[in-house]
Amino acid sequence: MNKDDNTPTPYFLVNPNGLEEVRSLNRDIHSAVETLRQKMAELKEAMPIEKKLFTLSEAAIYLAVSESFLRKDCAEGPRKNRTPGPDPLRIGDMIRYTREDLDTWIDGHKRQRAHLA
Repeated sequence: MNKDDNTPTPYFLVNPNGLEEVRSLNRDIHSAVETLRQKMAELKEAMPIEKKLFTLSEAAIYLAVSESFLRKDCAEGPRKNRTPGPDPLRIGDMIRYTREDLDTWIDGHKRQRAHLA
């Protein structure tokens, strides 16, 4: 930060077209912060709707498990001595997982601790 209040200080804002440099005097920092808040609000409005349904591959990435784990669980159902997977949603031939079901599945496994040998 510059000690001289009359020296322009560069501030950078992120917009959909990239970085935008805004030069301001140190005493105008509040104005620069307000501009940044406005730009952030504009970006938030421009963002796409949050995804609610996941494919098997996307669900595996979200849960950090293998696709084969989800595929076998979906095809065979819960198996003896195996952790059951999240409940799938069938839409015709498609298999999807809701974000809510994935998060519930994660929450159900938070309390379990792995005891390493």
